[in-house]
Amino acid sequence: MPKVELNGTVIHYQQLGEGPDIVLVHGLYANVAIWWQRIALRLARRYRVTALDLRGHGYSGMPESGYRAADLARDVLDLMDHLGVEKPHLLGHSFGGAIVLACAVQQPDLISRATLADAWIPSLQKQPPLPTRRSLPALRRRLAARGIEVRQDMPRVALAYLEELADAPGAPRHLPATGRGTGDAASVRPARMPHAQRRWLRLMRETTAWSDFQDPEALEPEQLASLHLPVRLIYGRRSSYLASRDALAGLLPNRELTNVDGVGHYFPVLHPDVLPDILLDETRPISPGANLESVGI
Repeated sequence: MPKVELNGTVIHYQQLGEGPDIVLVHGLYANVAIWWQRIALRLARRYRVTALDLRGHGYSGMPESGYRAADLARDVLDLMDHLGVEKPHLLGHSFGGAIVLACAVQQPDLISRATLADAWIPSLQKQPPLPTRRSLPALRRRLAARGIEVRQDMPRVALAYLEELADAPGAPRHLPATGRGTGDAASVRPARMPHAQRRWLRLMRETTAWSDFQDPEALEPEQLASLHLPVRLIYGRRSSYLASRDALAGLLPNRELTNVDGVGHYFPVLHPDVLPDILLDETRPISPGANLESVGI
């Protein structure tokens, strides 16, 4: 389990494969495990893949503060420097996409290109409403049809994933109780609270993370409009983050937009072949300003 201390915080990371570098940045309530089944293994056929646990997540340290996208971007950039990762392709999901953009704003010459998978950008969109406890009984019934039990103390950010799972056409009907391969977001059986949930509850109680996540530093519209690296936007048609998609499509001067039919925000977890299928398709280089027709799953 390789780790390194960066900016006073221990950061856990993983690497595999050979070739040009690609760095994977997960979102909130996740960790490197969301990449480490089909996504990372398939990308490693062409790239040297590096993925990290953001501070406060997975097996990285949990300082009291430093959770703005700008702070987390510094961790990513310093890990790149430590590992000798040069001019990588950065791929970020959800809030990981905000971190990728903050990396590009801070050090544009260190990055070759970026892919934002259903990115949430706090300067462009308020955090969408999360499921309420009042909606939990109906959600529990819908999930029971898939053989999944929900803990009463499940964080609302995890309930948002489960709500999408309950309605996702073609999603797996049963998920493993351990949550392996899904960032522990599916570990919802009541016998034992999963690692990701324990970490999230502690993160919310003991740090400034939740307010830091909303901070727009390095993500202001004028800063994003100044970026000239190629950026591929990939969004699910059923996503709650389409306001971020539309704002980015209007701001980024060298972007391409791909919409994925039939999926929501969590498609990298529920449909993990979508990203490798798009990224490994050599016949589809980024075409600046293009709005591609939707792709199916």
